Amino acid sequence: MTKYVCRCMVLWLLFLPVTAQVVREPMTLISDQRVERAIAGNESHTYQIPLTAGQFVRFRLEQQAIDTALIVSAPDGKQLIKMDLTGIGEQETAFLEAAVTGNYQVYVCSVEATSLRGSYRLDAIAQATATVLDRQRLLAQGLLLEANALAGPQAIEKRQQALLLLRKTSEPRWEAYTIFSIGLSYANLAQYEKAIEYYEQSLVIAHEVKDRAGAGYTIGHLGQVYESLSQYEKAIECQEQALTIAREVKDRRQEGIVLNYLGRSYESLNRYEKAIEYYEQALGSVDISSKPDHRASQID
Repeated sequence: MTKYVCRCMVLWLLFLPVTAQVVREPMTLISDQRVERAIAGNESHTYQIPLTAGQFVRFRLEQQAIDTALIVSAPDGKQLIKMDLTGIGEQETAFLEAAVTGNYQVYVCSVEATSLRGSYRLDAIAQATATVLDRQRLLAQGLLLEANALAGPQAIEKRQQALLLLRKTSEPRWEAYTIFSIGLSYANLAQYEKAIEYYEQSLVIAHEVKDRAGAGYTIGHLGQVYESLSQYEKAIECQEQALTIAREVKDRRQEGIVLNYLGRSYESLNRYEKAIEYYEQALGSVDISSKPDHRASQID
């Protein structure tokens, strides 16, 4: 009996290292083939895409009911790109020109530390080489990422440079986002008339490309500017529209933020019953204290 137990223990010990070394290979992305998966707060999914030096790739990540980031790393593991500019219901887009041949890693990471669950669609479109317009896209991407590490006039200057490039490249969603971000920079500088000017330009493009989530964010920020200008009726009109869109795209955080702003505007008009109504709804939404609306948290 003792010998039998010992043999079993030896076999178990021999088997243990083998099972511990089993590593699940990341899913391979195939150009022009979309992946759709569910994801929850704090989760991360890993993919790989084989590229040869000089290839150009466009990655597109559509976020549904949860906020996610898109990260691309080189074959040696060095992070090359992190795109986390937009929020729920919007697209993250990243451009890459492969510097070396190998398997590039692509990560989709939930940035929600909550029990929220949602899904995403991810695709990659690879081509043999980058065109002149592709190189302008790469430059614009770099400028936008640089701008998000800056504030005030310096950030505005970088975004204006990116905007000039994007207007040549047929990237209307990025153009709308960039114009919005310039408007937000002006709002943060209390230059409200300039902020309104850029928000309205961004909104026109968002409507043209049917970007409902992007339009909702922009309308919500227009409402915030009108509140800062003490134009509370206009602020309420904007926030009511933003609330409808937030609920439509299932953005619980944005819904809570907009409800809170509606309460503030009604309170400023001394309409306290309405203010209480919206404040109570905001309290029933997800926790908004730890993170502002996604676009605002990424800019200035």
